[in-house]
Amino acid sequence: ATQDVVALTQAIADSTGDLDLATRAALGFNDMMLANGASAGEVTQAQGIFNRVLGKGSATVAQWQSLQSVMPAQLAAVARELGGEGMSVEELRDKLNDGTISWNDFLQAIVKLDTEGSGAMASFEEQARANSDGIGTAIQNMGWRIGSGWAEIINAIGVSNISGPINAAADFI
Repeated sequence: ATQDVVALTQAIADSTGDLDLATRAALGFNDMMLANGASAGEVTQAQGIFNRVLGKGSATVAQWQSLQSVMPAQLAAVARELGGEGMSVEELRDKLNDGTISWNDFLQAIVKLDTEGSGAMASFEEQARANSDGIGTAIQNMGWRIGSGWAEIINAIGVSNISGPINAAADFI
């Protein structure tokens, strides 16, 4: 749902301080799951897990396996993008957890693969479109794109210009 992509965008923005990257990475993360044919429920669950992973800065084996179950080929593509042909998805998790690969680099790789693909592999966005031709998915995708539009509007206005007055008002409520 749109609120899920907005929540993921916010979690990434909180982690990186970069709303543009957050918007593009959240859309890429969504495309990774849709490319694999994940259901709306699986997408929502995976986004929640990824929110927690980003908040903590590390992924448990169980969390990583949950993410891998909804986007196995796409996560493997990110591993290859960051570590070469020989890097497994498990090695990617280990390198993210120990800081050898930064979460920012991980997000940047998602954005790159979402828009450009890699070698003979189509972009995540193209894969997602090919695997989501149904009416229900099209409506859901429209919701994702509306969510990204809101993120762009927020970025243009400035997060602090919005959150500052809201947080100030909360003190009086």
